[in-house]
Amino acid sequence: MACVCSAARCRSARSGSPYENRLCAPYRRRVDEQKDDLDHFDVFRDDVLGRVRRMHAVLEDPDADWPGTLFLDSPVGVTLRLFNVAGITEVEKQKLATVTRPAVVRDEAAHRLCWLMPGWRHDVEPPAECLVLVFADKQRAESVIADVVRSRSRPPRLIRWRTATRATTGLFVDAARAALAAEKS
Repeated sequence: MACVCSAARCRSARSGSPYENRLCAPYRRRVDEQKDDLDHFDVFRDDVLGRVRRMHAVLEDPDADWPGTLFLDSPVGVTLRLFNVAGITEVEKQKLATVTRPAVVRDEAAHRLCWLMPGWRHDVEPPAECLVLVFADKQRAESVIADVVRSRSRPPRLIRWRTATRATTGLFVDAARAALAAEKS
């Protein structure tokens, strides 16, 4: 029985023992690295969600808004960068998504990221304010949405945290994943 890695020189492929592990060491390392990446993705997502909840808890102004926030998991740990997205035009949004943010991701040599941005849900009537968090690494992307509830006397509240059920794609996601996959120049 051959190793699943299909390498011609794999020692496991030449072994005669029916009880020997059929995964060669290089293949096991690749599988372990992919599992580590998935584990790190989940840990990073949970860490960022906790940070966002703690940061949101200190808001005091009823009119407070989140800036565009880029959380980066890089060799130095989790860092964040803030971007003013209030009143951003389509041209500025395009530049932020395809030039500015990818440059930051590459400069920081990030392994994974979270892009947090205020937005609006248009799948309900009337449209509802929300906070969108897009998590990405080289292999996958997923988003988490929290509805924003405002009152005149208290700071905004985040409610109904949920993972998006549709595939996470689009201008910000695709450019972010390309930047994560690119080598630092």
